[in-house]
Amino acid sequence: MLILRFGANRLVRMNSITLENFRCFRERQTVRLAPLTLLVGENSTGKTSFLALIRALADAGYGLGIPDFKREPFDLGSFDDIVNNEANGLDAPRIFYAGFEVSDELSQAIEYKFRFGKLEFAPFPDERHFAQGVVRIKDSCGTEGRVKLTVGTDRGSWEVRFKEDEYELSHHFGGAYTLQILGFALGEHNANPRGSHIADFRPVHGSPSISAEDAAKVGAFLERLGGVRKYVPFAGAPVRSKPQRSYDHGRPVTDPEGLYVPQFLAEFAASKTESWPELKLRLESFGKDAGLFDEFRIRRWDSESDPFQVQVRRVVENGVGKWRNLTDVGYGVSQALP
Repeated sequence: MLILRFGANRLVRMNSITLENFRCFRERQTVRLAPLTLLVGENSTGKTSFLALIRALADAGYGLGIPDFKREPFDLGSFDDIVNNEANGLDAPRIFYAGFEVSDELSQAIEYKFRFGKLEFAPFPDERHFAQGVVRIKDSCGTEGRVKLTVGTDRGSWEVRFKEDEYELSHHFGGAYTLQILGFALGEHNANPRGSHIADFRPVHGSPSISAEDAAKVGAFLERLGGVRKYVPFAGAPVRSKPQRSYDHGRPVTDPEGLYVPQFLAEFAASKTESWPELKLRLESFGKDAGLFDEFRIRRWDSESDPFQVQVRRVVENGVGKWRNLTDVGYGVSQALP
């Protein structure tokens, strides 16, 4: 169960993932996520594909752009590598479906559903569904990247027709601005019963005209969607240790394999003087429990900008041992997700 921040003090939980026609998962199936979920299986049974899908779905659902299935630490290849090639015969549309559900302790679960088609060589979410109870929003990519947008409540469904070309938003940017402009149009509709200057809400399937109550329900749902959009899962990679004799200060950019950790420790030791002793104590506790080292330090030279070393030492029977550079001692690294 992936935990995401929502608002000031509320937590959102990713409860499940649904997928169909994706990689080796041909049939539609839903995977429930527990507080701790372990993926166990032989090679090429879909573990990495499933992890990559979680991050891609978060990008698609929270308006963070087109999902990238090749971004580190995952590389699932092009669309033709990702879509299942055994489904529905040669004449069937080559698409795959995926989605997820999130909930918090106060409100009803939110469902995200996506249909992925092919944009050049990459998967592209050409249809998106968002729903919470009876309130729903659907947008799909039409010709030339134009978005067809529909909203609905328990009273009916309405197609959103933008009035000006500047509001005819492209789905190629993940659809984030589509929902933002929808919020403006709903607000204008409530302020002016005659309608919005931005868009018309045209009834479909015999629905009545959209009411202020309907617009308020959809608007409240949009606010809930916006509250989750900033918080995404972190994608880690199998730990790969590449210790160096000394480290130069560079850009503090995180990476899935943890190559930034030595610099992070050096910066933390220099700037977080109140918190560093606690972190150092925990590192040393780990070293003792693992039988690897008893003490840990960041060794600096004359100034903070000079290169630094990561050093450890063992306490010997007759007193304190000698500090050793990490590259000069034996070490082992587990290939487990951190």
